[in-house]
Amino acid sequence: LSPPQTPPPRTTPPSRTLRARGLGALRIVDMALSSCADYVERVDRCGLMGDTEVHGYVRYSKMPLLDGSVGEAEPLLDGGDEEASSPVHNSREAELAEAEGDAPKGDKAKEQKDEQLLLRPPRSVLGIMGAGFSMLLGAAMGAAVGYYGFWKGTSALMEEPCDDVKPIRHMGLDALHVYRLALGFYCHTLRDSTQVELALLGGLALAGAVAGLRLAYGRAYFENWTDAECLVELRKLYSFRSPGSLFVLRCWRLRVACIFGFEIIIMLWLRYMVDLGMDIQAMGIFIEHKQYRFFAMNLLGVCLGLMWTGYEFYTYISEDQAGTKISRPQLFFAGLTLPLLGQHVTYLAGLSLYQGALHPFLFVSTLAEAILESSFSSFIQTYAVVFSEMNIVDKSQLYVSIGMSFVSIGYAFSTLDNVDGGRVLAKLPGFCTGFNRTFFTVFVFRVAEITSRATSLALFQNVTRPYGVFYVVAADAVVISVLTVFFQYRVGKAAPISPFSFVQSNFFYVIPSVLCCLMAPLLEKDCVLTMPPSVYYAVRILELGAMTAIAGEWLEWDLEAAQALFADDGLVLAAFAASTLLMIIFGFIIRLGLGIRILIDSPSEIWSMSDFNNVQHALRNRILMKTEADIEKTDNLKDTMIDIQDVLSMEPTLTNFECRQRLMEDNPENASLIEQVDVWEATFLRAKVALLVEQARESLEVFTNSTGVVKHSVKALETGFLISIRSSGGGGTLTVKDGEVVGQFANELSNQKFVLESVSDPFAREPLRSGNEVHLRSVASACLLGCSPIAHADGGAAWSVQCHANWQSDEFTKFRPVLVHEEIFRTPKRFTDHVEMADSTTLDVARLEQAKRKGQSSKGWNTEGWQIMSINGKQATREAVDEIILKARRTAPKLQKQQSAIDAQSEAGTEHSVDRAINPGEVAAAKGEYIISFVKASEGSIVKPGDKVMLQHAAGWTKSAVGMSHGSIAATEESPNQHEELPKPRIVDGQLGMTFTLDEADYGCKDDPMLYQWTADFINLLKDTANRQESFAEKYRVLTVVAYNARTSGVQGVSGILHADPELHLKLLSSLLKPIRNERDIRIEYDYIDEATDEVDFGLDDVYTEEDANKIVLIKGFLDEEDPEHRAKAVGLHVGDELVQVELENEEGEVVLLTSKPLEMREVLEDNERDETVFLTFRSNSGTQGDSQVIKQAVGQASIVATLLPTWDEIMSCAKAEMGGGESAGHCAIDDVILKRGGFFRTRCMLVDSLLSSGFSLLQDDFSAAALKLHSHLDAKTEEALAKDLFPGAANQGLREDILVFQLDVLINSWQSLPRIIKEDRPKMLQEF
Repeated sequence: LSPPQTPPPRTTPPSRTLRARGLGALRIVDMALSSCADYVERVDRCGLMGDTEVHGYVRYSKMPLLDGSVGEAEPLLDGGDEEASSPVHNSREAELAEAEGDAPKGDKAKEQKDEQLLLRPPRSVLGIMGAGFSMLLGAAMGAAVGYYGFWKGTSALMEEPCDDVKPIRHMGLDALHVYRLALGFYCHTLRDSTQVELALLGGLALAGAVAGLRLAYGRAYFENWTDAECLVELRKLYSFRSPGSLFVLRCWRLRVACIFGFEIIIMLWLRYMVDLGMDIQAMGIFIEHKQYRFFAMNLLGVCLGLMWTGYEFYTYISEDQAGTKISRPQLFFAGLTLPLLGQHVTYLAGLSLYQGALHPFLFVSTLAEAILESSFSSFIQTYAVVFSEMNIVDKSQLYVSIGMSFVSIGYAFSTLDNVDGGRVLAKLPGFCTGFNRTFFTVFVFRVAEITSRATSLALFQNVTRPYGVFYVVAADAVVISVLTVFFQYRVGKAAPISPFSFVQSNFFYVIPSVLCCLMAPLLEKDCVLTMPPSVYYAVRILELGAMTAIAGEWLEWDLEAAQALFADDGLVLAAFAASTLLMIIFGFIIRLGLGIRILIDSPSEIWSMSDFNNVQHALRNRILMKTEADIEKTDNLKDTMIDIQDVLSMEPTLTNFECRQRLMEDNPENASLIEQVDVWEATFLRAKVALLVEQARESLEVFTNSTGVVKHSVKALETGFLISIRSSGGGGTLTVKDGEVVGQFANELSNQKFVLESVSDPFAREPLRSGNEVHLRSVASACLLGCSPIAHADGGAAWSVQCHANWQSDEFTKFRPVLVHEEIFRTPKRFTDHVEMADSTTLDVARLEQAKRKGQSSKGWNTEGWQIMSINGKQATREAVDEIILKARRTAPKLQKQQSAIDAQSEAGTEHSVDRAINPGEVAAAKGEYIISFVKASEGSIVKPGDKVMLQHAAGWTKSAVGMSHGSIAATEESPNQHEELPKPRIVDGQLGMTFTLDEADYGCKDDPMLYQWTADFINLLKDTANRQESFAEKYRVLTVVAYNARTSGVQGVSGILHADPELHLKLLSSLLKPIRNERDIRIEYDYIDEATDEVDFGLDDVYTEEDANKIVLIKGFLDEEDPEHRAKAVGLHVGDELVQVELENEEGEVVLLTSKPLEMREVLEDNERDETVFLTFRSNSGTQGDSQVIKQAVGQASIVATLLPTWDEIMSCAKAEMGGGESAGHCAIDDVILKRGGFFRTRCMLVDSLLSSGFSLLQDDFSAAALKLHSHLDAKTEEALAKDLFPGAANQGLREDILVFQLDVLINSWQSLPRIIKEDRPKMLQEF
């Protein structure tokens, strides 16, 4: 028998084994690469020495908010949901997403969330020392590398070549040999220069310090912070005072001062003065060589620059840009120092440093000097270098002056593509907001352009003198002028003024375009001020070719003659050749790669910054008019507009190109339409601006509810806030004094201000809720408040509240504020009137009505969820509450004065015991009154500034809250050794404690050191700016400006963005009307008519005659008012409000009846058998006053609002569209549509009426110009005009009469508002009205 054979082991084929090993190796490599990438990313973010605990967080970065904004790129006007953008809210959203399985779980989710946070630099002493050490180490390494690697190494390497190089004796044709020239300059000038050595070492040391800091702490020190983030960080540094924060504040103040000083002193004043000094030095050289013509022409250039500066001053004052008011003394001294060769810049620079803000005249002065004076002087000096025979020293000085002028001119012209420079000089804000890559590209191009222009004219004049350059400039002026008139006339056809006026307003910019550079933004694809850049530079290239050909003919193409003529001008020839080549290369890069439409691709702020001028209106209309008919007729393009708005709502930072690419990927069926550039740009602009108008309108609506009442909400207290704690009962404000906490009168010192801190994270920013555990940190000592055990006279447990740094554990410093409402009831009857108990056994309250006090608002008061906690300072019991209720039922005066357990006489004598607690209830009980404290039964309610709380110790040692002890009698002359004992906060086990009021404290204290005073002033400045930007009046201004910039009227072929969207136009006008009109319209929807008549009594049974039926319909009363779903009461209607319109809709949403006639409205309300949906519009006369600042803003912008009023064509087209194109639709006649409450015509009349009455009331006769413009756009028609053009025939006689009535109401109210000074003393103006 053979043994059983075991099967052979399975072997993997060699190929499969190798493949498996290869995949395993690939996985290992992939894991290694992934680990390396994670490590590199972590080092890039946090650095080698930092982490999230060392840094802490400032804000969320690049995280989508609820409104679709990302990071700093928020929508134009967000409604302002602070909770939605807070880290607490986002963490809750992340937890919900993780629970639903839509987000990464566990540590991975936490890591992804942390990566979206913006780190703050370390603020501890150790972290600051680490940053300083890393910078010092980096600087040492940079200096060592610079000295031994660059300076010594290069010197040793070039020692032999330098021995054979001769010194530079002249700037002749040898300058064309760049290597020889550069080598000679290095060997005989730079190689032995101590200044160059120190500059090189300093620069490399600085670069090493920056690199060391970047490597040590990542991006924390290199992030760009917004004003809001600076405000948050400064609040932290001010509140949490430590040596580290003190050092950071000193560095912060130094950085702010250095940046501002560098901008004023270096970039503006010094640049101007150096350029002017070089010009004066050049004029001195001209006088020394007896070249008086060059001197006179250079001096003329300086004078022309000063004259243009004066003209810009006048233009700025007359236009009053940005509402800036220049005082008369400033105007006087600026004008006085202007002729003194640039001393006005010195005065304006000093004034800017004194005021702490850039003076607008200083920016205008430096730009005007750079554009005109430097251009003129540099041309003269360049020609002088070419024409004259000077020594190397004089020529070197002139070369430095010319180079400085070229850089200054290039920078000035490149600011045309900057936001501020473009708005001041080019009538169009530029695209660039800082010195980024795009701006640097434009800057290099501009320097090359002016260099090529100046050197080419100088060289050409040297060949063809004496009159060659004059012929070139004259011919250039003719060509540029003709082309400018041609192109500006074409652009002017899209402007709101005549083409000839448009050409006339922009013809001035031909002068700088002829002399030096194109006076227009380079990044804009369209024609702005003169002509398209492509046309201008084509002319320039042709001109250079013609000049070269003429110069060659003049020299008979003799190379030796050219060498003899330019024997000493090699550097000028090299500069001309290099700059021309550089200009061509960068020109193609800019026009082909960087060209944009500024109105399309610029940030949204350009639409809300200020009113568009004629140039901006023309550029917008030229984009829109190309595809006007296509957009009106093509449904696909309307769908594309909706898609664009959806994309921009989610990602508002997307550019035109990025949005186009995304839609082409998402909607390939519409790719043929999107690929058409003109159609796409017009569609994108319409969609973007319509979205901006809607966002601005919604942002304004945040301040008003659906009924038009302005909402003034109070924000909750948050951790990180500064607060003051004020006790009730005369205990004073909590004050830290020598480590103890006492009660004193409020004095605005730092020892009375405390920081609310979260227990989990001291820097967390979250709303304070009742029952949350918090720390209280004193601002003065930077120490935490805590409870320390003390002995009590009664032998019970007691704790005093102290403030010091050495607490045994965190348990000693935890407090829990519990929201308390305290009311004083003078009699038991008042208690029962305001308090309704939930049952007969507990202390729960079913309804608590807030007692009305002078200046107190009950808006937002919640009557439910309360529980009685104490009565007259004693623990509340059900028996005590029942006794008050029983007393209220008794009417005999004697019984109300009887003693009880809860209102016993005060035990307080004439002397105050220090151990005895302050109890205001004892005094109230002595008067027969009741101080009752209510506490929220459920914790978590928001605590707002001014709320009362009870401070409980959160460690669980006792259930009692903090109270206040009595103070002792102050020292007297008879007892000089007796000291004053102030009231002190303490906790006594078994006693209730007392209530404290939490008030938000202001930043800034009387005893602050100078550094913290500066910090507080800076915080208040940023806070005021933020509040102004978020104010109701600012939102109103932005809405009017955005709407005005989107409005197109009077241009043939362009209907405009608002005209194409009547619904948005009507909502816009309603939003502008609501805040300035005292009465408000309230619209309510009911499913059936009988639902309305079941709620509201219209007095239909009181109509007996036809005259009664034609009277206005008023609310006589309300039925079933106890119904919790009563709509009329919920929206704020009152008895006496007028029903102004009834609208019926069928199931398809079509309007079958619309009427505002009293008789017809009564007939509809009596017809209970109708089953259509009914919309009732009421006019409420509650006397609600509008916000005064908003009314002032509306009056100030009345001229803009006038342009937004709908024209008769828009009113008629909207009415026809609403009626389906016919004269009637069902039972809805044209008169009902035209006169509809809330329609175009009625809204226009009400808006004009409100603005006229408010404007004349505020501004008197200064409002006359705006009033005349309002009258003009009201376009009140006579009966003859209505019958002839709009509503002909006898059938429309009633409609014409109603329109005349509404128009006459406006005109009569206007006449009544007209000031007496116009009626009595201004006959010409009165005639105009």
